[in-house]
Amino acid sequence: MAAAGDRLGVLRMRTLDAWVKLSEHGDQAAIATLEGALADVADLPPSREIVQAQAEIGRALMVAGRSAEALIWVDRAIENPDLLSPAEIVEAIVTKGTVLLQVGRTAESEVVLRGAIVVADRSGNALAAMRARNNLSGMVESISLEAANDMAKEVYEIAQRFGMMTWVLQSVAVGQRVSFELGRWDEWMDEGAAELPEGGADFYRIWYEANRRDRLAYQGGAKEAEVAVKRSIEEQTVRESAQAQAGLSAQLSEILMAQQRWTDAVEAARGGWNHSDMARYATINAVFAATAAGDRDLIEEARQAYDRAVEGPELPLPMAYSHVIAALGALLDERWEAGRASYLQAKRLLEQVSNQLMLARFQLAVGHLAANHFPEAAEAAREAEAFFHERGADAYVEGYRARAARAKTAATTRTPKGAKQAGSPVS
Repeated sequence: MAAAGDRLGVLRMRTLDAWVKLSEHGDQAAIATLEGALADVADLPPSREIVQAQAEIGRALMVAGRSAEALIWVDRAIENPDLLSPAEIVEAIVTKGTVLLQVGRTAESEVVLRGAIVVADRSGNALAAMRARNNLSGMVESISLEAANDMAKEVYEIAQRFGMMTWVLQSVAVGQRVSFELGRWDEWMDEGAAELPEGGADFYRIWYEANRRDRLAYQGGAKEAEVAVKRSIEEQTVRESAQAQAGLSAQLSEILMAQQRWTDAVEAARGGWNHSDMARYATINAVFAATAAGDRDLIEEARQAYDRAVEGPELPLPMAYSHVIAALGALLDERWEAGRASYLQAKRLLEQVSNQLMLARFQLAVGHLAANHFPEAAEAAREAEAFFHERGADAYVEGYRARAARAKTAATTRTPKGAKQAGSPVS
């Protein structure tokens, strides 16, 4: 096509190439391909090929967490509906609905994505039906993890029915992560082992391994999990995906917490702070680690990063996280009544969402800081201990209690650079 001077034909092929890259979340390569391709036809009037490329770069930027840019491009595409097929319009609207969630416009996002599901189902557009469900689950998780788990099962069923292996793997990976937070650590693991191909699908292989390492870290294998995550970060597939880089950075912070390496955990979490899809996970991990370090400066820095990142503050889970942050800060400062009030609010909301893992992590910290100051804190300590014991994670509790800061001994300023942090293993 290039030899024949068919510039739009070249653009069409580059858009298809980017679409293939995005099938395994290769957002960086897809963006580079599409930026160059669109620049090469910038002097041409609107056409079907140009609008398709605009919609696809919007999707790539959305996956990369560059929401503001994504919204600009996808709006350009939607402004030319006469140049797109009905199926392509639904696809573009799914992308826009997802970006709206990332920028905190949750009501609009839910209306758009739920509407896209109805239209996609009615018209037999399986790809849009799965994308809309998958992307809507990012918001549904903030309301009900059980509902998000059911949505992953819907995507899995559609993908199997149509033989779309990328989406089989996507739904399994999402299900594994959601069930981990639900406290059902064995769910979806058999599906992952059965569905993952022996060769290829590197992004999903890394994600499946990451889900296994999540569980391993709590069950005494944190060092092994750390080595594996750092190895994954160096893989080419991860380097080509801003989403994967941010997700693994956030995961590494949680693994380092299991080794009581509190300030290392905060530093690792920074790698996910600026990705719109991963920032909430990364910043709340940083808050927990900074609390365990007793470092008020780091707590405040992580809180500010969380406030910048949070989407849909009216939803139950972000509301719970805000109370978690308030409670931990108050208890570290020995403001027992304020800490108790925020704890009870957070506990109610986390139970409403069914995020059992986050509740147990929070209760462990609350019990450690305030068990002798109000009865609910002592109860929190017992409930956290029971949760982790039932999942073979007693060592996690023991390590936390042995090395996490307590209110009366907590540092008031950041640990001096180069000083050994509490809990760092010696060698």
